[in-house]
Amino acid sequence: MSTLIMLLRLVSLLIFNIFCVLLVIVFYYILPNIVWINFIRMWAFSNIKIIGIQIIDGGSQNPYIEKNAMVIANHISWLDIPILYTKHSVSFIGRAEMKKWPLISLLVKSGGTIFINRERKRDLVHINKIVSTELSKGATIGLFPEGKTGNGLQLQAFKSSLLESTIIAKSTIIPLVIQYYTLDGELTTKTTYEGDTTLWQSIKNSLSLNGILVKITTLPRINAGEFNNRDELARFLHQQINNCLIGNNL
Repeated sequence: MSTLIMLLRLVSLLIFNIFCVLLVIVFYYILPNIVWINFIRMWAFSNIKIIGIQIIDGGSQNPYIEKNAMVIANHISWLDIPILYTKHSVSFIGRAEMKKWPLISLLVKSGGTIFINRERKRDLVHINKIVSTELSKGATIGLFPEGKTGNGLQLQAFKSSLLESTIIAKSTIIPLVIQYYTLDGELTTKTTYEGDTTLWQSIKNSLSLNGILVKITTLPRINAGEFNNRDELARFLHQQINNCLIGNNL
């Protein structure tokens, strides 16, 4: 029975997301931005429902649409992005060449992705200027400062480079802690998309749980302008999120 449920979830996931791609293709250039904000939120909640995820909120509650804010979180799974979309309307940062990808380009555009030229990835001044400008104009940006996915049990070192943009723009930082549990309340690593695990393997492993509890803990807001430099800010954020991971249970 569990295998049948997993297959039903997988088929439903594929059909729903193909339908969403078609909607974006037809309506992206017609409908205003606020429609796509609500569309992405609906997309995220629908995917989570299909997968069988129950979200448990912890900590303070914040508005869905923020201004001049960066939402940061620990990075564990392919599920992290739709989970963040259920909490906040965020723009992620993507490579400029993604704009040329058929179909996918429209999907990432509808999510408000900020595109950066990959050839200038090491030009931190240039990248932070782009991101800080978007923040100052009112954007809310999602960032996984670990830079890659982990196992969800230990927090990896934070890369501080893009945090510079929040200091420049005097942004609010909203730290979130994501944790995955089985329906029995046990921490699980089956949702991880780490190391040699492929996306397909991670999806199958996640669906094989036949239900997932996700705890999202919102930590107190931080004023980036109060920090002297990005390294100091990165250390503080890492400490806050790591402390929550260590002492946080269902």
